[in-house]
This record gives sequence, structure tokens and C-alpha cells, in this order.
Amino acid sequence: MLPKLLAAIEFKCNNTAYRPVMDAVDLLQRYADIPNTTRHYDAGENVPIQEVVPDGRLEAVLDDKGVIERASYELCVIVSLKDALRRREIYVAGARRWRNPDEDLPADFEDNRDVHHEELRQPLDAIEELGKAVKSIFVAEYVAAPELRREIHEGLQVVENWNSANTDLFYGSAGTLPGSDKEHEEVSMLSLHLLQSALVFINTLLVQSVLKDPAWQEKMTNVDRRGLSPLFWSNANLYGRIDIDMDRRLDLGLAA
Repeated sequence: MLPKLLAAIEFKCNNTAYRPVMDAVDLLQRYADIPNTTRHYDAGENVPIQEVVPDGRLEAVLDDKGVIERASYELCVIVSLKDALRRREIYVAGARRWRNPDEDLPADFEDNRDVHHEELRQPLDAIEELGKAVKSIFVAEYVAAPELRREIHEGLQVVENWNSANTDLFYGSAGTLPGSDKEHEEVSMLSLHLLQSALVFINTLLVQSVLKDPAWQEKMTNVDRRGLSPLFWSNANLYGRIDIDMDRRLDLGLAA
């Protein structure tokens, strides 16, 4: 479906840096009529990778034999194309909103600003369909790939756990920003940000002090390293009296 949709749109580009994305779009257009059951491209095809497939997604587009799979590659192409369209580096011939950015504004733009603004706000239906297709592909990958679901859920749990610290930090006000007016609420928010930044800094030093031990480095797997995060607060004492000594440093064994 996606290649056929792309084949109906004429994309153009004036920036040579985005030539790989244009070549990738051309590849998808040429394979528009080839069934999806054909999982790979022909061996002689030049499949652009750099500037099209992010480094973090390269493994996802390769099968167990190291060959590029069409479905995963098409998703990367669509995402790269979407970003290029938003940056106006690639444009759509004949479009209004996504037209050539080098074109000058109409001569009567100042005199008829409202009219031209209304015209420029008219979206190109095909571009909207591309956005829907990207979302559909992501949902399909999310449902089909347990590893992707696990990675997303783990990341969300880290963020949710970190956000839950706000309730304890502002425990006296049920997790809300205290203050009788906007100025006091802003001070409370900035204080929270300062405290969170300090806690992340201390946690980072603590993690570094552990990981500098070669024994721990040998035990760490790629999954363990991906799960490393300074966004934890179980080590913080939120209650009682805390005396601050500005002349004393934390002994974390990291002194130069």
C-alpha cells in the first residue's frame, strides 16, 4: 500500500544531502507493484542505508541472515521522508503546503495576507495518508514484536516511576505545586527541577562508581546497559532533618 501511495506523489529535492532519501523513495516506488510476500529486494539493488535508516534501527531492518527486509525498511523510509518534508528539504510537486520552499511569496501577499494564509493551510490529502500509514505500521510492529513492546514498556515504567517521585517531594500538597499565586507556584516548580537535576547528578556519580569495577563491567550484558538510568530516587531520604554542609563533598571515590 505504501509504495503505491508514494508512486502517486511526485517528490522533488534541491538539497543533495537528502539524495539518499530520494533514492530510497524511488526504490519503494519501483517496487510498488511487487507483492509484499517478496520480503527482500533484488540482490543487485542499491538500497540506501546512510541518512535513511538510523543507527539504532539498523538491526531491526535486517533478518537473521543480515539481508534487508522490505517491510521494516519501508517504515524507516517513510519516517525519513516525513522528517524531510517537515524541514522543507523535500517537497511535493504541485502541492500548496508542501510546495517548493525556494518559490517566492506571491507579489500581492501583503495586500491579501488572509487569503493566502487560508490557501496555505489547506493540507495535501496524500501527506495526511502518509502520517496515518506510519502510525499503522508502528502499531503492526508493536503487536508483532514482543521485544519492541518490552522495550517500550520498560522505558515507560522508568519515566512513570520517576514522575511518581513528585508526589513524595510535594507530599504536603498531594503532589500539586504549592503556592498561593503564579509566582509562588513557579518558584516551587523551579525548586523541583533543581532538586531533580541534583538527584540525577548524584545518581549518575553513584552508577559510575559501581561500573568502574571491572567485575561489574564483565557481568553487564547489552540488555543491562540499555536499562541503566539515573532516574531513581529510592536512595533519597525524603523525611526527617537534613543538615547541609557546603564545605564537605560526597565520598564517591571519584576524586581525580
